[in-house]
Formats: sequence, structure tokens, C-alpha cells
Amino acid sequence: MQLRILSAEDVRRALPMADAIEVMRRAFGQLSASRADMPLRTRLTTDQGLLLLMPAFLRDSRELAVKAVSIWGDNPGKGLPAVIALA
Repeated sequence: MQLRILSAEDVRRALPMADAIEVMRRAFGQLSASRADMPLRTRLTTDQGLLLLMPAFLRDSRELAVKAVSIWGDNPGKGLPAVIALA
């Protein structure tokens, strides 16, 4: 299986801004109505870096999401970004 990397333009085509705003409006509506489950961020530290996991579940719309962020302090010296995130 090959990992597909999306460009900013790919994301804009797949999710127009008006649609993204509507999704966020509904999500924050459920959050403010206490209809969202968002446990505290999970943190895993290693000798080389850090992984942060942030899950969420919207009960009314039955949507589940997770944001993963890794931080690798040595990456800039290798020509790579120190912070990599996936949502």
C-alpha cells in the first residue's frame, strides 16, 4: 500500500471552505451542547521524540476523528520538519 500525500490544492478541492465552515459549525454546536466526547490528549514520550493523540467523537452525527502529532527534535538536522501532524 502506498501512502498518498495531499497538497493544499488537493485538500481545497476535496473540502471547499464553505463545507468546512459548515462542518465546524455543527461540530462546535455538539461540543457546546455537551454532545461530544473528547478525552484528554494522550502523550507518549520516547528518547527520540513525542507523539500526541487527540481523539473526539460527536454523538449526534456519529462522527469519529483523531489528530496525531509527532515531534522529532533531530528532524531539522536531517532536512525534515520537527512537527508532523495528521488529522
